[in-house]
Amino acid sequence: MNNFRKIFFLFSVLSGLANFSYAQDTKLNFKLLQLSQSENAAQTPIAVLIKGDVNYLREELPRIGGTFKFAAGNIISATVPADRIVALSLDPHVFRMEEGRLNLQPMNDKMLINNKIDKVQNGISPLTQGYNGSGVIVGVIDTGIDISHPDFKDSLGNTRILWVWDHVLGTAPNAPQPYNYGQQFSAADINAGLASATDDIGAHGTHVTGIATSNGNTNIVFKGAAPKADIIAVKLNFNQADNAWLGSVADAVKYIFDKADSLNKPCVINISAGTYYGSHDGRDLAAQTIDNLITAQNGRSLVAAAGNAGNIAHHLQHLHASGGDTLLTWFYNTASPIYIELWADTADFKNIKVAIGADVTTPNIKSVAQKPFIGITGNVGVLKNDSIISNTGHRLATYQTYGQLIGNKYSFIYYINPDSAFDYFRLMSKGSGKFDVWSFDMINTGIPAPGFYPNIANYVYPDYNQTICSSFQCSDKVITTGQYVNRNNFIDYNGNMQTFPLTEGELAASSSKGPTRDGRNKPDITSTGEYTLSALPTSAQAWFIANQPYKLAFDGKHIRDGGTSSAAPAVAGSIALYFQMNPNASWLDVKNRITLCAATDLFTGSSLPNNDWGFGKLDAFTLMTGCSASGVNELNNLSFDIFPNPANSILQISNANISKNISVSIYNCTGAIVYSGILDVNNKTIETAALAPGLYLLKLTSGDVSGTKKILIQH
Repeated sequence: MNNFRKIFFLFSVLSGLANFSYAQDTKLNFKLLQLSQSENAAQTPIAVLIKGDVNYLREELPRIGGTFKFAAGNIISATVPADRIVALSLDPHVFRMEEGRLNLQPMNDKMLINNKIDKVQNGISPLTQGYNGSGVIVGVIDTGIDISHPDFKDSLGNTRILWVWDHVLGTAPNAPQPYNYGQQFSAADINAGLASATDDIGAHGTHVTGIATSNGNTNIVFKGAAPKADIIAVKLNFNQADNAWLGSVADAVKYIFDKADSLNKPCVINISAGTYYGSHDGRDLAAQTIDNLITAQNGRSLVAAAGNAGNIAHHLQHLHASGGDTLLTWFYNTASPIYIELWADTADFKNIKVAIGADVTTPNIKSVAQKPFIGITGNVGVLKNDSIISNTGHRLATYQTYGQLIGNKYSFIYYINPDSAFDYFRLMSKGSGKFDVWSFDMINTGIPAPGFYPNIANYVYPDYNQTICSSFQCSDKVITTGQYVNRNNFIDYNGNMQTFPLTEGELAASSSKGPTRDGRNKPDITSTGEYTLSALPTSAQAWFIANQPYKLAFDGKHIRDGGTSSAAPAVAGSIALYFQMNPNASWLDVKNRITLCAATDLFTGSSLPNNDWGFGKLDAFTLMTGCSASGVNELNNLSFDIFPNPANSILQISNANISKNISVSIYNCTGAIVYSGILDVNNKTIETAALAPGLYLLKLTSGDVSGTKKILIQH
């Protein structure tokens, strides 16, 4: 020990640290000074950050019983015995010291805080207790689950997963009945090590399950929304056609609800998966099957991710006025089968005719083939085979057509197999009416000017509307979830700050948007998506540490991800909390609470519901405490009051700056308008006797100014 060290060490001992003061700028923060003088300080190691001479401190710290962890510039992370803190601060090689044991929650706490889930878990008044999902089942239908992850085990090391049904594993005697495919494993199987064949190779399902249900066993900062809920996981087989895949999803929903029923527990299911193809009206059989399962009894709810194609132009609508021009849209020739499916209500398609052709773009754009226009008449229920022949007599492709009448809508399909090299397929239509198409092969860039290709004046570009997933995501019974930005930075596995050019709270660009094909608002709600940190499968941890450590949290057991896949389980976990409080709640009560108690802010605006945000942002606290009479989370540029609220048969509007008649709309939880009219400036009352009991959204509009209030109807 050199003379200086001897002097300041002796001084620190003799002073007894009683009323220590500095003659220079203060180097210690209050917490460090307090810890150093604690009665039980002694040799207790204190985590500190020290700004100073790195090389000197690297050697000095071990001599005084401390540890040097790492340096970032001239700041080091270290531990120092509590009774050496003040003495070390006197060393001229130390410029500043701060206590490093701050109660930080830099990961999933963003998700918990932004969705107000932390208030529910902590039992903030008027709640009389904290809620954690105890007694509730959360079902997750996804890519699987890491059954070995500590976040899904209890304090004794036993699994919280009641059942796993793996669709990918070959059929065996343990296949669940009556489905008779895949394999299922019970909690006893998992605890006994008999379910080791199942895993989540893609990491997606484990991440999603962690957001909904992680108990923070690995680290409390990764706690999910419902940390005490039981878990049932179904691993889907994604290597199937859409129709078979949707059928397996319906099987999975039935399987989970039946397991929950056998235990007499309420259940919420999360599905962060979907298809962008189909009718987009929620009336396909898979969607109707899931609807029937949800509504079969109380204590059931289902949440689904809206999709992540909001910034991809993959929707198309050909809209014809009577006698209008022939419209066209190009599709890439990808040298693989092209699937073009047209959807329309029967009244909108019966006077439409369509045709396909082929074009080249070099040296100039020109048509090399054209098929005749055909209508739906004569093509319903008939599979036809044909070929596209070029103007010079060469076969360019074979194709099939097939028309379907499904209830009140038509579907018409072109399935094209190219066998020659050319650039574009051309879809053309004429007549009167309209139809919709969803495809990722449509051309929306590099379109020539009219001078080079006169017909381009009638070109219909794919758009960014109706980018939501199809089937059950479009159901009124399903709570479909969009996403907003949860966080734009985090500390990775190597201790580096990862940042993203995003604004926290804004709608994520990729969040899929509505409406449904039949014009209903979707999504229903938005929640935290990009970026959320949650569980990573144990089997994948070594690979990510070696190859992509920048995606991992500091512990290497959790990974960042985003999208509506991450937003939906935050909603599902919140519903688990609500079911803990109200285990017999109906799907409609849950959806009413989620949508009409949503939060609004400057990002969402006040013109809600809409097809970006739905009813706004998830607010788990108002979900639990009620919102209709509290007036919370309302954003208005047209101010008014309502009385009484709850209402019976009459609703009175007051304190409104209304000088002329204003339009009135009342929405139910599905986004449907159940009342519309004009508010009489002299009377200012609304008849509500015809409305069923429940939560609604009242909206007053005057030009581009509007205001909303949540109302509760009780008869």
